Amino acid sequence: MFLGVREKIRKLNFTFRRLGLTISEYFLFSKQKAGVWMKRITIGVLLIAFSAEPEAAELKLIDADGNALVGAVLVQFLDESVQVDVEPKLHIMDQVNRQFSPQRLVIGVGDQVTFPNSDNIRHHVYSFSPARTFELRLFESGDSPAIAFPSQGVVAVGCNIHDQMEGYILVSASLNYQESDSSGVITYPETWQTTENWFVWHPWMSHQGMAPVAVSLGAVQQSNGLQDEVQQSVQLQVTAPPQADESRLEQRFRRRVIRGGN
Repeated sequence: MFLGVREKIRKLNFTFRRLGLTISEYFLFSKQKAGVWMKRITIGVLLIAFSAEPEAAELKLIDADGNALVGAVLVQFLDESVQVDVEPKLHIMDQVNRQFSPQRLVIGVGDQVTFPNSDNIRHHVYSFSPARTFELRLFESGDSPAIAFPSQGVVAVGCNIHDQMEGYILVSASLNYQESDSSGVITYPETWQTTENWFVWHPWMSHQGMAPVAVSLGAVQQSNGLQDEVQQSVQLQVTAPPQADESRLEQRFRRRVIRGGN
């Protein structure tokens, strides 16, 4: 409690320094100039200093070997019975230098994605994911229609010509998500611990045919009878996939590009 009070006093001092006053000078000046505008400043200063900041919690993600999982996603997939009335949005997943850009999108249910081709070669974009199956046959820049995503889940996107191209679209009705940092740590609002339907996912899981793993952010009952504790870490049974070799089809396309073809 004392630490909290000390922090609030520190914020007050910082705010007053920005006004060029000490605390005692400020209140003396306020008493001498007891106008309406000074009262408003006082209220504003106190609101800034004492405003409650949302508490944060952390969840660490590690792989099967105990290494930090960078780029893992904590995402909420609501129950299908929950209806969310939100205006659909249009997103872009471009193809640049034979890679999807961005490689990962998080969108809402009903949103659309277009796949403009900024490369000077054709792409054949497709997905066989249960959440959304589609195919955009060989197309050049500007030829891609918008694809709607009506269901929640993870949609893995690839190119039938360039095997190294991988993209992922996470469709979430709530759009609540956070990504792990370079240490494999996901920082999220503590208020999420009172809600359900949370999952963790990493791109390597798609390589190994794994679905997102359900996690509980709230307190978990301890089997040994000790006090309930909030889950601090999750280990996913995934490892880095091997480097893929260039396919014969891609080799033929590369030779055509070198010769100046499409």
